[in-house]
Amino acid sequence: MKTYTVIYQTENGPKTEFEFNFNEHVLFAGFNHQNVFDNKTFTTQIDEAIIVYSSNMAFIDKDFIKYISKINDPVLLHCSNESLNHDTAYYRLAKAVIRSGGWNPNITKSNVYSIPLAFQSEFFNAEQISPEKFGKRELIWCFFGSLKGDRQIMYKELSKLKPYYHFQSKGWMDKENKTPSEVIEYYKNSLFIPSPAGNIYFECNRTMDALEWGCIPVSIRFLGEDCYRFLYGDHPFIIADSWGEAALKMQELIDDPIKLKIKQQQVWNWYRLFKEELKGDIFRIIEGKTQELKGKQFVYQRMAKKKWKLRWSFFQHFTLNVYFERLIRKLNFNTN
Repeated sequence: MKTYTVIYQTENGPKTEFEFNFNEHVLFAGFNHQNVFDNKTFTTQIDEAIIVYSSNMAFIDKDFIKYISKINDPVLLHCSNESLNHDTAYYRLAKAVIRSGGWNPNITKSNVYSIPLAFQSEFFNAEQISPEKFGKRELIWCFFGSLKGDRQIMYKELSKLKPYYHFQSKGWMDKENKTPSEVIEYYKNSLFIPSPAGNIYFECNRTMDALEWGCIPVSIRFLGEDCYRFLYGDHPFIIADSWGEAALKMQELIDDPIKLKIKQQQVWNWYRLFKEELKGDIFRIIEGKTQELKGKQFVYQRMAKKKWKLRWSFFQHFTLNVYFERLIRKLNFNTN
């Protein structure tokens, strides 16, 4: 079997390590590969390589474009474009582009495939310990994060379901945050994990972190859609129109222990199959066998390109609203 080269054009340290276990044990686990950690120097040039990089800026570094232009048929793994403000014109230089974080129906290039945000490396359930091994879960839900945006509504509604645990973090990677191992212990003792939107995008690493440890993800529709199906296909998550409705759906399962156990097992079994299917599909994308993809999420992604109402909603939310917010801030600054 051919051995592919995976070149990490990310800085050594957290930016490379954050998703490394997900890449190794899911995305790239279906084929032989060797890793090269180039520390964002753009020095290693190997044809048909898989280039891992991270950018949420409006424009990619010109040196990066020059770099990939010298490689024949590269596959790009683009991470961290949750603001959806990125000029993706250079994607045409790649054989395929895999976007981890930042599914956008307005990216209509046929060589682009979106996947979920990875679990953090420390959350990898290496032994694949199943939910029943943890015994009875004492907490109905837990949440680690700040109560910004609609999270205050989430907290108000879900706090009716007791017992629960919430840790108010001060910010991303704050030194006073709970460690991953501490969070995992709470996840192992919780039935549900609410997964609200971040600053602007509907998805976060929290979803897959929770799935690794047998929890049931709970969220609400984003711009009127269950957008998780564009990343996970026909998933078994709890998705509601509001956090009040989500709380009711959670309560229904709590009131019926048999249904709750079935739901837990359904989520766990589905997730294991999802990772296996995704592993195979990534290999098919790299091999150019895109007509043989198994994941239903890729079907939904193709369909979304024809959903003009959804595309307009994303354009309005991520482009127009941001533009007008920046314009207002600029006007206020000049006035003051």
